[in-house]
Amino acid sequence: MLEVMGLINCLSLFVYLLLLNACNQAEPSPVKKMPYQAEYNLESPSLSLKIPKELKEISGIAYFSEGKAIAIQDEHSILYFLSLSSGEILDSINFGEDGDYEGITTDEESIYVLRSDGYIFKMPRTSTGKIESKKINTFLDNRYDTEGICFHPQTKNLLLACKENGDNTEEISRNIYGFDPSTEILNKKAVFSIRLTAIKSFLEKAAETAEYDELREYFEDLEEDFIYPSDIAVHPINGDIYICSAKAISVLIVLEQDGKIKNMQLIPEEILPQTEGISFKPNGDLILCSEGKHKEERLFIYSWRK
Repeated sequence: MLEVMGLINCLSLFVYLLLLNACNQAEPSPVKKMPYQAEYNLESPSLSLKIPKELKEISGIAYFSEGKAIAIQDEHSILYFLSLSSGEILDSINFGEDGDYEGITTDEESIYVLRSDGYIFKMPRTSTGKIESKKINTFLDNRYDTEGICFHPQTKNLLLACKENGDNTEEISRNIYGFDPSTEILNKKAVFSIRLTAIKSFLEKAAETAEYDELREYFEDLEEDFIYPSDIAVHPINGDIYICSAKAISVLIVLEQDGKIKNMQLIPEEILPQTEGISFKPNGDLILCSEGKHKEERLFIYSWRK
């Protein structure tokens, strides 16, 4: 009997010690908010340029050569070659039929212009003289509302960004597709997908700052139409993918090379009221341009903070 009582007392003491230990354990630590260092100060461009009235409806821009960019506007089939020191038009070339042109990029040999219905116009890389373009059909159409195009120097493919999901009924996302210039075929599987859930997850981990707080508040209750990508570019040095979106607020989204969100920034609307074009200089400096909205200074260059 005494042995049983002793065993019971030992068990009681063991349970008591377990409960005491549990009570003394610290509360679980909250999720640590991560500081994300922006590589560009969007409030402070290193250069602000006025661009002529012909480009009031500018819809895409790409670095072309030393001191020069190439741009389009969304009504006419005209290539505009701009000075990156003055903003003036150095030359212009007509490449075909008018239409809703939304993006432009170049590779080593060609210029590519993207129309909103998914057609790509390919032409020789030149800045003078007469030019003929080749019209390339893709499976994208008006349901996808294609807006951005860029050359990816690592894969040698083009990336096409869409404002809409087309007939995709899966999780709410904005897809980016890859186009192979050598075969002139667009891969039907998206290279990257920006998902609303991924944006919310990133912002949950982002530090408590006025910028991230505003972004958290904006995206918190959204279910659809969360971003409208207007252009895309690949950083020439670190390979990050930059997407600008102009909707109720203007946002710059940075993806790592595997497609994960690396950072997000508010684009100041007092500087860029409707960001429509993004590109990079070879040294990593960022080029952004905006549609008119009663401003003359609509082309901005930002120094890269390595």
